[in-house]
Amino acid sequence: MDKQQLIEKLEAPGLRRKLRHNCEGLIGRIQPDGFFPESLTGTYSGMFPRTVGALARLLIRVGKHDALEKCIEFCRNVMIKYDLEQVPHVIDKNERQEPVIFDRLCQIDGQAHLLLAWAWLNLARDRNEYEDATYDFFARLMNRSVSEVFLGHCTAWRCEPGVILNTHLEHSREWNMWCAYDFLSNSFIAAALENMALVARRRGRMDDANRWQQTLDELADNLAKHMTFDYEGKKCYCEMLLPTGRQPVFFPGLSWLNLAPIPSGCRILRGPLLDHTLQIWHARATIRWDGPAITACELNLAGADPACTVWNGPAELACEWSREGHNNQTYGKMLGWDLLYCVETGRYRQAGDMLDFLEQVNPGELYAELFTYKPSRKQWVTRDAGNGEQCAWLCWALIEARRTLGLEPW
Repeated sequence: MDKQQLIEKLEAPGLRRKLRHNCEGLIGRIQPDGFFPESLTGTYSGMFPRTVGALARLLIRVGKHDALEKCIEFCRNVMIKYDLEQVPHVIDKNERQEPVIFDRLCQIDGQAHLLLAWAWLNLARDRNEYEDATYDFFARLMNRSVSEVFLGHCTAWRCEPGVILNTHLEHSREWNMWCAYDFLSNSFIAAALENMALVARRRGRMDDANRWQQTLDELADNLAKHMTFDYEGKKCYCEMLLPTGRQPVFFPGLSWLNLAPIPSGCRILRGPLLDHTLQIWHARATIRWDGPAITACELNLAGADPACTVWNGPAELACEWSREGHNNQTYGKMLGWDLLYCVETGRYRQAGDMLDFLEQVNPGELYAELFTYKPSRKQWVTRDAGNGEQCAWLCWALIEARRTLGLEPW
């Protein structure tokens, strides 16, 4: 498939109508106070602040700055009300429609999403009263996000790689939260440092800007040293390093986490090393079914090792792993990130396959969160149509892909 054929596919009336319907639905879901319900089906309760990062990408691209400001401010006000130093995992409302903390767990990648949303919003418009009123709050949050809780600096005394540790990485692997030095969290924190430094420079806050730039430079060096491994004679980025209390252990896999520089805009991780990493993932993790080629969200480089195929999630969504060592699942945001990467790098056939996949497997009006293939039944099972995070990332990626090809948002 060449570029023009992909453009024609993206311009199909049905695809454009569905994209617009999903975008307008997401925007319309934002309540007057900025609360954004994550799920329409009841699969998830409350608002996930991490989703504000995805909404930021989408809302800025379609010019809805005020709506984004409301979402950010809702999260900030909840943190102030409950005297929280870190962004909570889930916020809900009680019977009086007052915000309450549903889950105060801190996930550093989700915290980076909120930081980036604030920075992206302010970089997308001129300096204003909202930026002036909230800069100190988010500057302190940025500093806490790269403190020793998450980013170990004393690497001479402890076996720390000097990269971001996520104590509760919400991963598709095993349907579990991992404690890991992971590629996704590092991508989003690195992007947050870069964008927060840009805001600080614009404001003349050079102490902040220089501190964050120095932290970013050190993080980049440590990622290059410790978050890579050799595969077929070339270096690739790791998916995760697992802490042990001694030397961290390399996790032998690749997954949707390795796409993180695409949505985060993390420039220090783009380039030939990322390209080679994603080429291996694409080549080794293609789901076998009678339809368009699609890449699985998880690949075990050691093959179908039983130790790597544990499942703690709902039985109806359990994976049937291939002999090649990949699962048979994909997610909405992963499809979007991968599609955008393929468009940006001229892999038009792969991008076209993803569009065909969505048309065949997700024929409903709303984009689904999760797609699980059951080889024994030759059937795809989907989950949580209209999921906030997954739909927002997929919509943004489709709009960004269209923009890359010179097309209007929808």
